[in-house]
Amino acid sequence: MDKRHWPALLVFILFIVLTAGCQSRSNAENAIYFMEKSAAAETGFNKVQPSLVAAEKREHQLFETIMQTEPSQKGDIRSRCEKALEAVGDRERIIEKEKKSIDRSYALFKKAIPYLKEVKDGQGKARAESMIRHMENRYRAFQALYAYYKESVQTDRKLFQLLKADHLTFDDLERQVVKADDLYKKIKMEKDLFNQHTKAFNDEKRRFHQTLGQGG
Repeated sequence: MDKRHWPALLVFILFIVLTAGCQSRSNAENAIYFMEKSAAAETGFNKVQPSLVAAEKREHQLFETIMQTEPSQKGDIRSRCEKALEAVGDRERIIEKEKKSIDRSYALFKKAIPYLKEVKDGQGKARAESMIRHMENRYRAFQALYAYYKESVQTDRKLFQLLKADHLTFDDLERQVVKADDLYKKIKMEKDLFNQHTKAFNDEKRRFHQTLGQGG
């Protein structure tokens, strides 16, 4: 054989070996591979969480301070409203980063689903089905949380713009505060659901790891 063809032949052989190695893995092992990739994709989500909490706290503290400021101190109110609006902007940027991270993670998890559905042994099959269910519910909860959060950002932005305006009526302020509070309740509800499904998924994933080697 012409030696010039050897590199191409070696590449072809290497491809066959790697493909065979991937195919030789069990369904459970392939599922775990993609689930670990999915978990790694959420590093960004976990990294920005403290910044989001800090921005929320900063905005809340500024709102409390503004509400305690004498209406005659308009300059102080405007200054604090501007700082609060900066915090609102920070929240908006961070939630977008979180969404990108969660979307990327879920896309990778979906690659594990076909393998999870092929796990045949009783205990492993039950764990696999439970993981799929919890991850799908978790993702739905985050999408709802994200939608409410985006609406909350716009509501809070309008609230601080009202507070720094020259002409503010009590009815306008009350209406905006009630709307903001209602959204915070909805966000908390979806956040609680998200956390519940996150914990349930992680518990099932740990148990699934323990069943690895018992079939699949």
